[in-house]
Amino acid sequence: METIKLVVFEVNGEEYGIAVQDVISIEKVEKRTMIPNMPEYLYGMAKVREELIPVIDTKYVFYRELLEVNEKSKVIVVQSNDLPVGLMVDDAKEIIDVNEIKPINEIAVYKTPFVAGVIHYNDRLITQIKVSDLVSALEELEKIKELIETEEVENYTET
Repeated sequence: METIKLVVFEVNGEEYGIAVQDVISIEKVEKRTMIPNMPEYLYGMAKVREELIPVIDTKYVFYRELLEVNEKSKVIVVQSNDLPVGLMVDDAKEIIDVNEIKPINEIAVYKTPFVAGVIHYNDRLITQIKVSDLVSALEELEKIKELIETEEVENYTET
């Protein structure tokens, strides 16, 4: 049985995991640039290691509520297809090794196509998220990518 390494993070009191190979870095929440008329799930744009990336509010994507940023909040920078993206989370907790991921039923996959399965780990349930499927499920991300490529976003003010 193959062991998989996951970065475990928390959103709205629930634990989620993403494959370590999809993670570029874990950053503190720094300044962001707001873009007018962008989707509600977009926390803003941020420069991470001199690269401009969109930062996604995972609480909004998962629960339709805005994440409240505090000292524990982190941005997990992930590589998705050809676009690096930041995932704003309540807390990035740990890296774990898992041997078994239980698939979820077809109805749940239809409602949340980015959920890969559930892990039972030391009396905890951790939901595995497929980064590429999560980003693919977000409407208008292609438009954001175009903005980044043309660097038009540089004209907006950081907050």
